[in-house]
Amino acid sequence: MKLMGKMAYRFGLIGFPLTYSFSPFIHQVFLETCGKQGSYELIPIAVDARTNERLQVVFEQMRRGDYDGINVTIPHKQGVMACLDSLDEKARAVGAVNTIYRSGEHLIGTNTDVEGFLLDVGQKLPLTEGGTALILGGGGAARAVAWGLLKNGWQVWIAARRLEQARKILDDLSTEESLRSEPSYRMKALTFQDGIEIIEKDLSDLHLVVNATPLGTKGLEESPPFPSQFRLPKKTCFYDLVYNPPETAFIRNARAKGHQAWNGFGMLLWQAALAFECWTGYRIAITPEIETQINLRIRIRSSDD
Repeated sequence: MKLMGKMAYRFGLIGFPLTYSFSPFIHQVFLETCGKQGSYELIPIAVDARTNERLQVVFEQMRRGDYDGINVTIPHKQGVMACLDSLDEKARAVGAVNTIYRSGEHLIGTNTDVEGFLLDVGQKLPLTEGGTALILGGGGAARAVAWGLLKNGWQVWIAARRLEQARKILDDLSTEESLRSEPSYRMKALTFQDGIEIIEKDLSDLHLVVNATPLGTKGLEESPPFPSQFRLPKKTCFYDLVYNPPETAFIRNARAKGHQAWNGFGMLLWQAALAFECWTGYRIAITPEIETQINLRIRIRSSDD
């Protein structure tokens, strides 16, 4: 629900852990850019016996108007779907929610990760030329990246911890209306170990490798998604959805071997701008000036820690 006349906004982020999140700084800059006041709160909810109860408490607050918008991150992008009143076309297609907005007392889930990823990667790669991408991970972020690349004509391989998890993603995406006619050879489900073997032994002509796992995130820096020794053609690019720290082992190892590699900060900014527009009606352009302001806030926070 767009509330352009509202004087002060209240947003939040559900996930766990959240200490690494830059979202409060991003949305504070967005609010100031629009000349508005408001807050963006971190709402840590772990996965345990009381997860659904805690989620329902937050959502009841949002139904009452206490929150104007909520983002969702790992590990709840799929779990929150059952708690909402409805999903829009994009969230249903992807099978994951990262943004929740309110219409009256109804909560609606959408997904801005897809477009956020495509807007950022599209500035770095000729997306429309297609190629083969290996996605490491089996959660909501992996689903969003896979759907976006498939829609752009790419061949997509998903490597998840459990083979059935990767198969479930591809089964769900292949039955989604806009992808129903896609040939099955464009999608492949792999175990995580199979994905690692492809990277280590150069068993395929990969154009893009995407880390859609939390491995490498602040607090998990010592757990890169794959070993430092690998063989892939120099044209293979690497994209890490992790953005904190800005250079993960995934990116560092790729760059050390001469590959182009980027973190997920650009995707974070674009998906945040799309969520902000969904909640407020204000469109934010991710300009160098906006990015500089956000990075300044982040550096100030980092120096205080």
